[in-house]
Amino acid sequence: MALGGLAFSPAIAVLFLPESYKLSMLATLGLPLATALICLIGFFTTKIASQSPTRRGVRPRISSGLLRRNALRRPAIKVPAPQTLRAYLGAVLTPDSAESQRAARTGPETVDHAVARAMLRILDSWGMTGDSPIATLPDDRLAELYLFDQLMRGTPDLAGALAQQFRSPDILLALRDQIGTIATRRATFERQRHAFDATRRAWDNQSRKLRPSALLTALQALDWPDSDLWHKVVMEHDPTDPAQREAALWCALQPSCDRTTVAAYLANLTIDGHLDAGLQRRDHSWLAGVQTVIENWNDGHYTRQLLALDPPDAVSAVAPHLSQILDQMATTTGQARWPDPRGLFAEYHGRAPRPRDNWCLQSGQLTAPPTLRDYVEVPARDVA
Repeated sequence: MALGGLAFSPAIAVLFLPESYKLSMLATLGLPLATALICLIGFFTTKIASQSPTRRGVRPRISSGLLRRNALRRPAIKVPAPQTLRAYLGAVLTPDSAESQRAARTGPETVDHAVARAMLRILDSWGMTGDSPIATLPDDRLAELYLFDQLMRGTPDLAGALAQQFRSPDILLALRDQIGTIATRRATFERQRHAFDATRRAWDNQSRKLRPSALLTALQALDWPDSDLWHKVVMEHDPTDPAQREAALWCALQPSCDRTTVAAYLANLTIDGHLDAGLQRRDHSWLAGVQTVIENWNDGHYTRQLLALDPPDAVSAVAPHLSQILDQMATTTGQARWPDPRGLFAEYHGRAPRPRDNWCLQSGQLTAPPTLRDYVEVPARDVA
């Protein structure tokens, strides 16, 4: 049966790609990115086949590449001159800075690494291989790769506009989503690595007898936020200890505090009667801080929700109890009633909080240096 003139769907086209090629992409890029890129190349392969001669011995000519016909005449963004593009794309494909090399060896893949791999696969599908494929790439192909790069890295609005100039915008946007997942994973790793480094500096200072006088002092001395530590303090502090109570409130007030932690904080205050206790001891400063936590929640100050509760619905039934306590507080004090935290008492799914067992809440000191495994997931060879 003659197949040359038949227009296959991208998914069927993948079946006709060499198995070694698909397996190589899977091993190199990982399943999600490889799948999207295989579909991308499969689409262009079938598109070219449907437009090319099918006589035996005649090699199909790749005429229009990634973009729609005439897209380069009116690109969605200004395309630099070819000389500039060669320099830019060459740098994208061969990142050689010390930081890039370190990032490539440590932790999850970076966006730069992922985009470079995708570009190399596209170049390979064009038959452009070797040490310097960009040097001999035609000008129009340089522009196509540049627009591909900008689609992967640009704002959502820019990406949407650029995608419409490609032959398969849905596939390009799906690939961009995978790049976004890689970016999120890497950003999380970097935040956790910074938290580890900050704790290590705190340990070094403590070892030089620059010891904090209280838990709050130690937390404030950290030069990078650690939401897992904030969670530990909130969940494990002794609310009858003024120093720990003050530290837990400070953690709950931090913009970097996880939404799960804030929900647990307010739920525990409600269930364990600590708001009533605050009224009894006339702790106006602490009560004002708790009110600020609620107001910050309602104003959207807490933007990150990564942690899980165990069970996830641990706080979901607390709302009516807090509402009743707020009514009673307003009656007792004669002051305006605090607002209810909107949408706070829900289910919280996510990852388990990472351990911070080397922190002593009673003394406010570290009992041991931090361990990298408690902050990030790294291969054993990278743990030092």
